[in-house]
Amino acid sequence: MNEGKGQRGIILLEIAISLPIMMLLLTAAVAMLLLSLRNYFRVLADAELHQEMQIAFTRMVQDSTEGRYITPYQQNYPGIEIHKRWYALRDYNGSTDLWNFYWIAEVRERKKLIWGADRSAPMTGDYSLAGVEIHEIAGEEQAACPGLYVLRLTGRSVLTNHYYTLSTAVYLPMGEGEAKHGGG
Repeated sequence: MNEGKGQRGIILLEIAISLPIMMLLLTAAVAMLLLSLRNYFRVLADAELHQEMQIAFTRMVQDSTEGRYITPYQQNYPGIEIHKRWYALRDYNGSTDLWNFYWIAEVRERKKLIWGADRSAPMTGDYSLAGVEIHEIAGEEQAACPGLYVLRLTGRSVLTNHYYTLSTAVYLPMGEGEAKHGGG
C-alpha cells in the first residue's frame, strides 16, 4: 500500500513542474502568433501604399506625356495642371484650353489625391488597411533643360508611418507651332 501513495506523489510532482513549463511554451507560441499577425498586416499595408501610389503615378505620367506643359495648380490646394496638346483631346472641339489637374485635398480627415474637380472620388486613400495619405505632388520644369519636367508624388501609410516617393522625368518638346505656355 505504501507504493501506491508514493506513485501519486510523483505524478503530482510531475504535474507541478510540467504545468508552468507548458504555460510558458503556450504563452511564447501565442506571442509569436500575434507578432506574426501584426507583421503580416504591416506588410499588407505597405503593399497597399505602393500599389495605390503606383496606380495614381502611372496615370499622372500618362496624362503628362500628352501635355504641352505642366504648371502648379492655380487654386488654394497643392497640385499640378497638365495642359494638353490638341491631339490628346478625346473630343477635339478646336479649344486649346483643356487640361487635367491633380491636387491634394482633405477628404474624411485624410489627405487624398484628386483628379479633376470631383472631390468625392479620390484616387488614393479609400482602402481601410494602410490609410494612404498624400504628402507631396510636384511637376517642376528644369531650368537647365526647357521642356523637361520632373514629376514627384509622395505618400504615407498611416498604419506603418512609412513614406513612399515616386519620381520621373518627362520631356515635353515644343512643337506644332506652339509657343511657350501660350496658345496653339
